[in-house]
Amino acid sequence: MHGGTAVLIRKSYSLNSCKVVTNSLCLSAVCCQFKGGYSIVFGSVYMPYDDGSKDRAVEYEAVIGNMQGILDRYIGCKFVFGGDLNVTKYSPSIERGMVDDFLKLIICRGVLYIVILE
Repeated sequence: MHGGTAVLIRKSYSLNSCKVVTNSLCLSAVCCQFKGGYSIVFGSVYMPYDDGSKDRAVEYEAVIGNMQGILDRYIGCKFVFGGDLNVTKYSPSIERGMVDDFLKLIICRGVLYIVILE
C-alpha cells in the first residue's frame, strides 16, 4: 500500500477550482482558474516505493501515464507537480528511466521543471 496525496487550494486564490480525475490513489490534482484568464493544474504525487516486487514498475508506469493524461487533457494550462518520486539520481532503474522519459516529454511541450533526487 502507498501513502496518500492531497492538494488544498484556498478559495480566495482562484476564481474557480475543480478536482482533476486522476484514476490513481498515488496522484491528486486540482485545476485552478485565476484572474487574467490563465489556469494552473497543481498535482501531488507519491510514487510506489521499492518494495522488491515486480509489480512496482507496472504501478509506476500507470501513475506516469496518468500524469501524461493530465497534460493531454489540460492543454493550455500551466502545471505544478510535487511529491515523492521514490527514485534516486544515481541508481539506474526501470522507474528512473520512466521519470527521464516523462521529463523529456514535458520539455517538448515547453514545460519547465525542477526535480530534486537524492
